[in-house]
Amino acid sequence: MRREGVPSRGLLPCAPARSIVGAVPSPAPVAGPLRPLVPVLILRSGRSGSTLLMQLLGTSPQVVFERVYPYELPYLTYLVRLAGLLREPRPSKEWQQRDLMRADFAGLLGPLPARRARILTEEADRPFWEGALQALWTEFSAHARAVMPRLLGSAGPPATLYAEKCPPWLRPLLAEAHLEHRALHVLRDPRDVYLSILAFNARRGTRRFGVRAKDTPLTFARRLARERAGLLREIAAGRIPADEVIRYEALVGDLEGEAERLGDRLGVTLDAAAVRAAEAEHAGHITAESPAASVGRWKWEMGPEVRAVFAAELGELLPAFGWEV
Repeated sequence: MRREGVPSRGLLPCAPARSIVGAVPSPAPVAGPLRPLVPVLILRSGRSGSTLLMQLLGTSPQVVFERVYPYELPYLTYLVRLAGLLREPRPSKEWQQRDLMRADFAGLLGPLPARRARILTEEADRPFWEGALQALWTEFSAHARAVMPRLLGSAGPPATLYAEKCPPWLRPLLAEAHLEHRALHVLRDPRDVYLSILAFNARRGTRRFGVRAKDTPLTFARRLARERAGLLREIAAGRIPADEVIRYEALVGDLEGEAERLGDRLGVTLDAAAVRAAEAEHAGHITAESPAASVGRWKWEMGPEVRAVFAAELGELLPAFGWEV
């Protein structure tokens, strides 16, 4: 099945690189080599507070990502896909060896277009793609550290982390490649997520966050509830550590406390006041009257039939998280 936004047959877009030029000087050199940036994966994020979390992380110059709303430029996911092309050779009708040899090639890049490539596939101390990903990430880390002070307009301590909203399947690949990383699961009452998704799509005339063309309110509610049930069970059973869970209610209700807690865990300083000062810039992202009004909105906005769907699918799980049934 083709994933949204990913070219078919493992092909990746091929585009020329651009340099970034600015007037702000780079920070002073630090003695000794710096380790690669540690990715912080923002998981299960759709309409659950991931954008607010990225805004908070973005208040630290030590956290790398593009400060452009909605904070979804996927450098890490792209590099994992790119390294993944080296897993095995595979020609296709869309991508063959003659395409690779063209001087004017400017299309899609795929796996090595060959049926036999034993140097690539023969077993060694580690798979070739793993080393390639580690090398790519090391180079990206060095480049990002060099340019981020210019992009942010000020020099500060060297960056240590990289943050990205990403799909759940990315984490096992990073583990397989032995790439150090951390994960944050953004958790919000699924009923509030449901209403936020519908309001967001209605406002923009889009069909995002898993809504399908033939969905009814009930079919989408049932599918969303079943999808979120897996995450709730993993957290309730302790398979996802509590310190990896970011509660939406806490982000909205105690941003200062969450900034301190998360900053201590990640080893950076986060500024809740800076997030609040920029609230007007992100007013269009919010689908309720205010962030506070978005908590528990299902109690006054959700109809009885949809309520019954969530109660049937999640009734035994909701109380474990302090949510009413």
